[in-house]
Amino acid sequence: MIDHPVLLKFTNESIRTTADLLAGLLTVPPAVLDAVVGQGLAAALGTTDAALLRAGPWEPGDYQAVAPQLIAGSGDNARAQLTNHDVIALLRVLVVVKGMIAANDQLGPLVRKLAVNPRAYLVG
Repeated sequence: MIDHPVLLKFTNESIRTTADLLAGLLTVPPAVLDAVVGQGLAAALGTTDAALLRAGPWEPGDYQAVAPQLIAGSGDNARAQLTNHDVIALLRVLVVVKGMIAANDQLGPLVRKLAVNPRAYLVG
């Protein structure tokens, strides 16, 4: 056993709490992407499911092919303006994260093992 008080504190306070948060988030990317497809939102964003969800990265030309349009927010209040490009960019991050989760079937068990309360995440 490693006898290092700073490492023990770091493991208990940083690693375990980070794993706890991550365990709760592992189901989010697939659920959000499924909702986009299920609600037909790719077309509303100006793209297609195939383009939005493809494994390869989006290039500048992909964004240039989609006309930028305001979705939410305004310049005169505390809510930042969000365009379809902003939403697409975040969805593209979720595509990458979903791919990482799918590529490593040990990620979920590892995160749950490290979590503060691993029994809370035994489902799934």
